[in-house]
Amino acid sequence: MKRSYYIIFLLVIFIDCQNNNKKENFDSKPLNAELIYNIFNEVVVTIYAYDSRQNLIGQGSGVVLKDKDFLVTNFHIFEGADSLIVKHKGKIVQYSMILGFDGDIDILILKIAENSFPKIHLGAIDKLKIGQTIYA
Repeated sequence: MKRSYYIIFLLVIFIDCQNNNKKENFDSKPLNAELIYNIFNEVVVTIYAYDSRQNLIGQGSGVVLKDKDFLVTNFHIFEGADSLIVKHKGKIVQYSMILGFDGDIDILILKIAENSFPKIHLGAIDKLKIGQTIYA
């Protein structure tokens, strides 16, 4: 059951570009990867993984979900590490705990201590259409 929850969670973490586009008032410009990047770059963080000697052993990115104060990333970034440092625009983002992980589906969820990130609107899986372009 736990594994099913995470898989559904990952499938729903695609960005609802239509809703964000309307709220951001982009004058009805067609959405493309560059525009979507500009809209959502504020919620993307860089994660650095260190071993016990403080040697960098991995690096990746994650997305902050403001309404839950969660940071979602891939487990393989953390696997084998003794510590993580999360940064956003060069500043350290404190996290208070690891909420969960699953190495089989490669997901790691952290609880961030302070959340000043903008809210993003998540897409609804039931609105997906076959062949539709999504950005994740």
